[in-house]
Amino acid sequence: MAAWALIAISSLAFAGLCFSAWNGALGLAAIGLLFTAAATWYGGHALLRRAGVEPRLRDRLSLLGKLAFTAGGMMALLRHRIKVELPIEGEATEGMVTITKLVDGQEVLHQVVYLPIYDAISSYVTQVDPSTFLLWAIVAMAVKFLGVIASAFGWNLLLRGQGVRYPFWSKIMTAFLIGRFIGTFLPSTLGLDGYTLYEAGKYSNQWARVITAKGLEKFIGVTGLFLGMLLTLPFGYQVIVDVTTTAGRPDAAPLLAGLIAGVAGSISIVIVLGLIWPSIIVFFVGIAERILYATVGHLGI
Repeated sequence: MAAWALIAISSLAFAGLCFSAWNGALGLAAIGLLFTAAATWYGGHALLRRAGVEPRLRDRLSLLGKLAFTAGGMMALLRHRIKVELPIEGEATEGMVTITKLVDGQEVLHQVVYLPIYDAISSYVTQVDPSTFLLWAIVAMAVKFLGVIASAFGWNLLLRGQGVRYPFWSKIMTAFLIGRFIGTFLPSTLGLDGYTLYEAGKYSNQWARVITAKGLEKFIGVTGLFLGMLLTLPFGYQVIVDVTTTAGRPDAAPLLAGLIAGVAGSISIVIVLGLIWPSIIVFFVGIAERILYATVGHLGI
């Protein structure tokens, strides 16, 4: 009975979270609802397992929860409010926030509003050629989708390298989608990294190997980030010039570019040394292993 009560509480908390997301109000209250929903859901699931409930029923509940998290995440992203500047037909009314923009050499008054993303897209579509928008929207979605699959497959390869194997589409991909949903409420990639780490550790019960794989994943990610920054710096130098000119310091462009190159280059050198002498990576990953395993390794959920 206690297990089903926890699952009911989780469902109510998740419904409240979705209501907040629909209204575009994702703040501390939403984070509280998210953690309440997650904790009570996994607590109830653990009690069902201990009570000897049929595995097929528990698997169906898990699938239902994952589908709900995925659908909720998509809705939260589409309902997230962003700043939009819309041209005003006629005169501005009292209380309206406006700015003046140059359009084809003429000053046009625009209203500043905050709209859900799908409303912002629909208002923007009327200002561009529909075929052009649809073409590049599809290309952008395809690139993003392929990027998510590539990231998930990379995580899969790292796990295999540590001897941890589990289904790609039904487990790893769903874990990535759920982690991205959780990440809409948390800074950086904390939600994605935390959930994929938890899911893999829970499934395999080999926390040390999973934590090692996660450490390597972040190490490789930093490698790509700073090497990419260093290699593309010459192509983006004009952007630095434009920024410093706008700030009234055009002479600072070479100094700023040199600073970026120095930071990115130094970190890249450290990373390359770590790849040449893996014992450096092993040392730091070992420290992370002990800290994280002491934190999550004995939760029993």
